[in-house]
Amino acid sequence: GSVPQGDATFNGAVYKVYASEDIYNKAKTKKFYSNGDLVATRTMNEKGETEDITNLPLGKYVVKEETAPIGYMLDKNTYNVELKYKDQYTKVITDTKTSLENVKKMGVHIFKSGIKENSGETPGLEGAEFTIKLNSAVERAYAQGYTYAEVWNGIDENGNQVKVDSKRVAEAQVIAPSYETIKTDKDGNAYTQKNLPYGKYIVKETKTPTDYETAVDFTFSITDDESEIKEIAKKTKHLVVNNEQLETYIKLIKKDLKTGKLVTLNSTTFEIKATKDIYDRATKKILFKKGESISQKIGNTTYTSFTTNADNIVVPDSSFNSKNDDKATITTPLKLPVGSYEITEIKVPTGFLQLDKSVTFEIKNVKDYDTDKDGDFIKEVVVKNEQPTGTIKLDKTIALREDADTSLIDTSDLSGIEFKLSAKENIIDMADGSVIYKKGQEIKKYNLTKDGKLTITNLPMGTYEIVETKTLDGLVLNTTKYEVKFEQKDLTTKIYETKLDISNDTTLVEFSKTDITGDKELIGAKLTVLDNENNIIDTWTSTEKTHKIEGLTIVKEYTLKEEIAPEGYVVATSIKFTIKDTNEIQKVNMIDKIVEMSKVDIAGDEVEGATIQVLDKDNKVVDEWVSGKEPHKIKNLVEGKTYTLHEEIVADSYVKATDIEFIVTTDKETQKLVMIDKLVEITKTDITNGNELEGAELEVTDEDGNTIDKWTSTKEPHKVKGLEEGKTYILKETTAPYGYEITEEIKFTVTTDKETQKIEMKDMPILKNVKVIKIDTETKEVIKDKFIFAIYEDPECTKLIKEVKSNSEDGTALFEELRYGTYYIKEIKAPKDYELSNKIVKVEINDKGI
Repeated sequence: GSVPQGDATFNGAVYKVYASEDIYNKAKTKKFYSNGDLVATRTMNEKGETEDITNLPLGKYVVKEETAPIGYMLDKNTYNVELKYKDQYTKVITDTKTSLENVKKMGVHIFKSGIKENSGETPGLEGAEFTIKLNSAVERAYAQGYTYAEVWNGIDENGNQVKVDSKRVAEAQVIAPSYETIKTDKDGNAYTQKNLPYGKYIVKETKTPTDYETAVDFTFSITDDESEIKEIAKKTKHLVVNNEQLETYIKLIKKDLKTGKLVTLNSTTFEIKATKDIYDRATKKILFKKGESISQKIGNTTYTSFTTNADNIVVPDSSFNSKNDDKATITTPLKLPVGSYEITEIKVPTGFLQLDKSVTFEIKNVKDYDTDKDGDFIKEVVVKNEQPTGTIKLDKTIALREDADTSLIDTSDLSGIEFKLSAKENIIDMADGSVIYKKGQEIKKYNLTKDGKLTITNLPMGTYEIVETKTLDGLVLNTTKYEVKFEQKDLTTKIYETKLDISNDTTLVEFSKTDITGDKELIGAKLTVLDNENNIIDTWTSTEKTHKIEGLTIVKEYTLKEEIAPEGYVVATSIKFTIKDTNEIQKVNMIDKIVEMSKVDIAGDEVEGATIQVLDKDNKVVDEWVSGKEPHKIKNLVEGKTYTLHEEIVADSYVKATDIEFIVTTDKETQKLVMIDKLVEITKTDITNGNELEGAELEVTDEDGNTIDKWTSTKEPHKVKGLEEGKTYILKETTAPYGYEITEEIKFTVTTDKETQKIEMKDMPILKNVKVIKIDTETKEVIKDKFIFAIYEDPECTKLIKEVKSNSEDGTALFEELRYGTYYIKEIKAPKDYELSNKIVKVEINDKGI
């Protein structure tokens, strides 16, 4: 069948599939397996099934059992499987093989000898009945709540018939049925009718002849099949049963509850007590009353307790100890009879806690023929104690700054904070004295929970050190080493707890925006902090107070960038800074300088009215203003960049200055730029005397003939408008002053030196000659004798211009190179023999003549 017998199980059977021929694809072009190749291995489950072997190419295979399951004989059959083509509609060819497992079986022979009230051994006893059940089934019934008597059809542990519920008895029999019930013959022999399958069995003597003691329950195991045994006599399991009372030595073993280690470092002293009355099963006398301590007398010494062997032994009075016992153990010097007992400790080993409750054990009236073949029983009882442990409870807090303008700290998840726990001294295992952790050894690293908690449990007693090894971005690593010492104070405290409240400070960077004096904060600068990937961390506009950012990451590099400078200040060079691992305020000061521009004349006085521009490298206007009485603070400049100072519109009467290229320096001093406007003065003078001439109409044109400036001369030099340094111009006289000739054009270039450039245009006056003839009134002839005439500016002849002597050859007096104007001529010396004339002649010279 498919249900295992006895304690046998199908689980673990191993089958292997081999190719029984060379296996190819259909075209014979590819070989999958050679004859004898291992193709697959499968292990059987408890139900006797294996996983299917799929995707096999068509061909012949053989299946063999390589490993038999527990309790079964190896199936030596080989199963041939041929997978062959069926038809075009069948995609998958299947075949199933069933392996029949033969469970291991053996017959059982029980020989019953009788002991009549401890009077001695007799030959075989007839009429004793034995009932055989599978031990695992009996234990299963007990586990499901059925009593001993219910399992054994109304017979209790002492062999007495007791009243039981027939329904529950029937239910118990379903779980733990009897395999066989056999009776001894006249020679005391009983044989099972059938071979029993593999397993461990328990046998109870269910009927005992009158006047004979019932044997104790006993167990035995069927592990081999009779076919595996060569000796005929051993093909049957032989069991000899007598009525000898079951007694056993008690071996007490001391172990650590958690590790299972033997407690060999320090000794333990036990006391054993009866939890029920303990009887002599033959005489029915009470050997130990309930609650009575077990004492054993060896020679003249009575022992009331038992002390384990150890490295360090302390043996109380009346306590038995043997150095022949293994460490951590002690075996009672005498046997104990069947019964129920408890163990208490009267001396707990150093470093351990006392037992929460006593350890109970029972010496059952069941003999195990598998292990107790010599009849010398030793029952091992393990007593486990706990060592006290330490617990560290750590609570993390973050000391956020109240004065921060911006906080980057995210306290929603603190699980990234890591602590390292180390041993500050050798941590000793009090079970065996071994070193669990050496001094200085790292025990483990721990991360906090999201809410900043950490609980470290199960630490052995000793001194530890815990230190923070990793923290969150923006927090300062707390490098304090915290000592935690756990020391056992008593025998009952299981857990010693130490609480640590550990705080982290945050990084704080204070940003200051000042002018070069550093006296006060500059208002209105737009500032940005960027990380090394150019991500914006924070942006703000400066005020009269510094700006503080909390939580910048330690060791990380950032950049403070000025996007917009305050009015009148230069955009400062960006500042790179790295965050230090400190809770002190880290200061970053950005200083804004001024570039100041003065528009002055050559005397250094401010020139008002000029329109000035600052251009960047792309010729875009950065700033523009009209010059005034004070220097101008240039806006929108950036340190380190090159600009051009350009005069767009010249102040009245000044020459347009040459552009000035300048670089904004990175030093933190006011940078002063000066653009000097020069003058080009044109004077209109008389060529003869250098006097300024009024009334000349003049104009300046460029080389293309475009009029730049025009004016009418006055007594003062004229300051030419619209000129540019370095350019060439033409000065023209379009109309000369009255009485003057138009002079030639003058071509000139405006120099770049910062001095007044003077250009003089000289006019030649129009000159006339006036000839005076002296005539005799009577003869009407020209008088050639010597005489002198004078010419005056005024009719009164007080303002002499000059005197002219007569020409004796032709009798004339010639006044040469007279300008336009009115003159008065008068004789001032008459010829010889003539009277001096008092006549004054008025002469007018103009554009019409004389």
